[in-house]
Amino acid sequence: MAAVKINMLSITHYTALYGANRSLLNLIEGTKRSINWTVILRTDKKNHTSPISLVLEEIGVKYYCIPFAQDIRSIGQKGYKATFFYTLKEFTVNMWYTLVVARLCKKNKINYIHSNSSVFCFGAYVSAITRIKHIWHFREFIDKDYDLYYSLGFKYLKFWADKAWKIISISNAINDYCVIKRGITCPSVIVYNGVISSTAIPIEGLKSFNKNRWQFLIVGTISKAKNQLDAIDAINILINRGYSCNLTIAGDTKGEYYENLTKYIEQNNLEKVVRFIGFKNNLKDLYANADLTLVCSKNEGMGRVTIESMAFKVPVLAYDSGGTSELIQHLKTGYLYTGGAENLVHGILLLMKDSIRYQSISSTAQKLVVDKFTIERYAANFLMSL
Repeated sequence: MAAVKINMLSITHYTALYGANRSLLNLIEGTKRSINWTVILRTDKKNHTSPISLVLEEIGVKYYCIPFAQDIRSIGQKGYKATFFYTLKEFTVNMWYTLVVARLCKKNKINYIHSNSSVFCFGAYVSAITRIKHIWHFREFIDKDYDLYYSLGFKYLKFWADKAWKIISISNAINDYCVIKRGITCPSVIVYNGVISSTAIPIEGLKSFNKNRWQFLIVGTISKAKNQLDAIDAINILINRGYSCNLTIAGDTKGEYYENLTKYIEQNNLEKVVRFIGFKNNLKDLYANADLTLVCSKNEGMGRVTIESMAFKVPVLAYDSGGTSELIQHLKTGYLYTGGAENLVHGILLLMKDSIRYQSISSTAQKLVVDKFTIERYAANFLMSL
């Protein structure tokens, strides 16, 4: 007799294929034999087409578009959106949509409600109405990485988090800061994201680098939090010292921080060696052409890019903080730096001038991914947490 599948309703707060949604899709892929997934997308468009909706349709996962409100604000938010009246309006809207989703839970015979992020409490509201167990994925620091805060304070988050059935933190750093430090009493477990299937990891051969012109890569939303400036500054230092190198920056090219970076590049005559290529969903070709991946974020919850790069045998030089410090063992599976661009340059030269060390790190890091960070491992750990 076939095992009865679990019916899981997952709620996600945006529709692009950034880290949280990519991790959700990896989870769906890895658990599809055990779980029937239904997804709530936060959007007000009934006939909605987006990057994640297209993937969900392709893999046969049912989804609904619900324009629920988030519970966070930008630090420094001003105007009407910063007022209590606006927060009250959003809460009222959420109560209405809570009833809508509660009916969907009944229709789809949902066993668990899964919130894919800690930036909203909507899943907790639905759980309170339906009495269905709530699994809450904590993927971000909120304030330290995105300069956000809860409209009604973090005590409001704690109130609803304490009522969850289980919290899943993507790293010890997230769990320590977001669960333990905030005094949340709900049981929590650490489940690292899996970012690649074991069958997609290219095992054969040693990784070698371009000795004539080094190729560096940095991937992520172009923002102060991701700190692309450190990488550009490091390239500037290397060029001024006579080294030949290029930096490719993958991420959405918009916003004030992006404009500041382009000005810095122009002022230092780096237009020919630093290029922006926009958001890329498939990074395989980028890793194939990269000698090093730079991760300069000072508050990374876990770091999908770090794991992806390791999987493709591209050594990672990363800032020593947050979840990144759990992924990289210094000089064994990568290089950790602190301070600024000068220290990053020191790590770059240490690896790029020592091919034996370079190949040892790339091979050891890939083995770590195979052992701990595949989609199969991610799915198994998630299922064990239920």
